[in-house]
Amino acid sequence: MERLLSVFDELMKCKNTHEVDGLLVGHNISNSFYFSEETYPKIPFKIAREEIIELRRKGVLADDYTVLDISGFSAMEKLLYSLIWKNGDLKKLKHIVAGVLAQSEDSAVQGIVFHQYGKFLSGKSNEPIIDQHVLRAFAVYEFRGNSTVVERYKKLEVITKKEIGLIARYKEWLSEKLTFELRQDPEYTYHVDKVLFALGKYIKFQNRRNTFTEDD
Repeated sequence: MERLLSVFDELMKCKNTHEVDGLLVGHNISNSFYFSEETYPKIPFKIAREEIIELRRKGVLADDYTVLDISGFSAMEKLLYSLIWKNGDLKKLKHIVAGVLAQSEDSAVQGIVFHQYGKFLSGKSNEPIIDQHVLRAFAVYEFRGNSTVVERYKKLEVITKKEIGLIARYKEWLSEKLTFELRQDPEYTYHVDKVLFALGKYIKFQNRRNTFTEDD
């Protein structure tokens, strides 16, 4: 726990992404917990709500945001569609689309992770990618004074509507508790996400080994 709190304390003092990137090494967090940039390279685009509206106008997307017509797909679009189909993820696309179209304060009660991902893709400010590892790390920090809640969040595997309030507090923390200088970098949430991702995986690993103690 002490290591986690130290990383968060230093993270809130960082003034640039270079300092953020050095936190994991500085606190001896094994690179086996690091975010894989090879598996998840940085996304170099945003999706505007106007683009979604155009897809609906053309009949590519149905009114419920599911894929309706693929007849005009390019070869690359067909390949990507085939991959999504094979993974059984077609139904998840509508949650991403809904997130792109959502107002910043809107919250989903289903497909929460993908809805938030859509918000991120839309380019809305202070809308980070959310996953179990990031939220696990933030929850353990956020509820550090409540051991019962902390123990529950150490075991977090699936994000449900119960975590909507926690997600809101995480976004508030990102936009208010980090330094002004760091928040001027348009990609600061990406770098913070990598740190929390590793911390979340570290917590999960330590919890499974029953060695995540106050002295760690």
